[in-house]
Amino acid sequence: MESVKIKAHVGTDGILKLELPVDVVDTDVELVIVMHFLAKPLPTDTNKKAATAIFAQSRDEARKNGWPDGFFERTYGVFADNPIEREPQGEFEVRDAIL
Repeated sequence: MESVKIKAHVGTDGILKLELPVDVVDTDVELVIVMHFLAKPLPTDTNKKAATAIFAQSRDEARKNGWPDGFFERTYGVFADNPIEREPQGEFEVRDAIL
């Protein structure tokens, strides 16, 4: 596996175009893309109302559950460069039933 970090720009058409030179040809690859926005993205006109409603609902739910304002915006993606991996947990231990 090879990690590549690049900066790119999403055009006004909402399409992100990537061109990455690689050292192989005629080979299938699997890409995992994690987008970290350098600035808060602006929703397009077509989905602006929906995005605003979803954001407001999410913000209200977070407040209702005791999360400080902006918590998720500040913390989302902080492990993007060093993701947490869950190791295999082994065999499940069979225990006696509690009576």
